[in-house]
Amino acid sequence: MIADGRGGYLFMPSDGILRRKYHGLWIASLSPPFNRYTIVCGVRVYLDGVLVASPLKQDGTPAVMAELDGWTASFIYPNGFKISYTFSEGLELSFSSPAIVEPLLAMRHIYDVNRAVEDFSVSENEVMRTGLEVKFDRPMSIDPKALHVRFEIDEERGEEHEDVLLSPGKIAVNERLNIAFSAYSKVKRAQEFDPADQAIVRGPYARRFLIAGYPWFGVWTRDTLIAVPGLLTARGRYAEARGVILSMLSHERDGELPEYLEERTGRPIYGSADSTLWLTYTLRHYMQYTDDLKFLERVYPKLRRIVLKHGKGLLEHGPATWMDVKLDGEPLVDRSGMAIEVEALWIDLLDLYEKACTALDRECEVKGLAQELLGSFEEKFWNGRWYRDTLKDDRLRPNQLVALALLPLDRERARRALEIIWEKLATPFGVRTLSPDDPDYKGRYEGDLRTRDLAYHNGTAWPWLSGFLSRASIKYGYDREAVFRAIIAPLLA
Repeated sequence: MIADGRGGYLFMPSDGILRRKYHGLWIASLSPPFNRYTIVCGVRVYLDGVLVASPLKQDGTPAVMAELDGWTASFIYPNGFKISYTFSEGLELSFSSPAIVEPLLAMRHIYDVNRAVEDFSVSENEVMRTGLEVKFDRPMSIDPKALHVRFEIDEERGEEHEDVLLSPGKIAVNERLNIAFSAYSKVKRAQEFDPADQAIVRGPYARRFLIAGYPWFGVWTRDTLIAVPGLLTARGRYAEARGVILSMLSHERDGELPEYLEERTGRPIYGSADSTLWLTYTLRHYMQYTDDLKFLERVYPKLRRIVLKHGKGLLEHGPATWMDVKLDGEPLVDRSGMAIEVEALWIDLLDLYEKACTALDRECEVKGLAQELLGSFEEKFWNGRWYRDTLKDDRLRPNQLVALALLPLDRERARRALEIIWEKLATPFGVRTLSPDDPDYKGRYEGDLRTRDLAYHNGTAWPWLSGFLSRASIKYGYDREAVFRAIIAPLLA
């Protein structure tokens, strides 16, 4: 996965074979960071009429044959893409005619598949669709034809798996085997970016976004606010952190932030129980690093609206937490009522707001409420062994880690809860969403959509929870180096 910093990216298996509709050498964002289209799926390469490289399994040839070391890809500016093939070292090849490169185009939205070649419109040296113009850096022999392909992983997963790609023609390459593609859409120029910052997207009008779920997800508030501290603040990228926070706050409506921005249009979609509340995690982290009272003053009006909108007690809410997968319209893990991380984030937000009022010399309408609710929280959620997931679900789940990391909980209880979390939920690859002792536990995430959805939050280990496990463990007396070796080092490796 390589991102271009504008919402576009390359996403391919290491052998270069297309196995999902999401795979492609070049996916471009037509209105960054939204409306992402798969432009170039791959290329076929011929030497002396022999097919030596192909992204299609049905061609009967590996993506890169032994004569080639492999392929590399890079983004070029403005808004273009280049792929290069490298010959094996010391290999002497002579061919009587130029190498031939045949691009395979999809020109469709990442969530769609093409039904027929009539979906495409072909003219000399360009393919036009949905306002996007694709050009090649050298002449092409025009010979358009449709290729019907099947994506094996999508088929195994019970998803749409038949697509039509377009071969618009072939390009002769006389020098090093490389070919460049360029596209021009509404956004005219992309700036240079650090390849390490793939999640950061530079949108129009100097706006900043994070896409924390490449390639299937777009801009989700929860994912963004969880990711800002590690991707930006802790790395000293304060201006970008402010930009991302302000981009999300610009969609505040009556004290609520959207759950996500719709992929095709950028329209905000509201209704999440916890997305707004994750602001406390991001903003507190930013203030701890910067003590930036000017920025706190700037966001204070929206922070105040959010706090006053949510009331003065523990929160009653619907099922739309991060464990929100549904089957036939019904939540598979019904966490409506009071979910532990929702209440923990709310108490932390109240505490943050009280501190903000003090720092800015403002009246605090909820003074002392955080401390009051903390006692009620301990009473309601402690079940004698760990902190229950919701008031109606005593099963061992990892969401209590958010409370353990953020709130000043009873130390003896916290240690007891952490001991069993380490024993039953912690893995080197993330934290399990349900104890293996539970009859509903699913130990593998595989199969068709229904089977995968049943496992999504009933056993699947999620890496993002490892950060909260490490924070909570160190907070309550675990050895920092031991925690690092157990759960962070394996992720880095």
